[in-house]
Amino acid sequence: MAVTKVPAGAALKLKLNTGTDGSGNPIFRTKSLSNVKPTAADADIVRL
Repeated sequence: MAVTKVPAGAALKLKLNTGTDGSGNPIFRTKSLSNVKPTAADADIVRL
């Protein structure tokens, strides 16, 4: 899975593939985490 860094304040937004529907199309859900330290290293955030 590729990780792309986009400076956007102190929030983290994840787009998760949770499976497929009856037609075989992917189902996506979004999870947002706020109050992420802006000084956190990328590697530390990926380990969530």
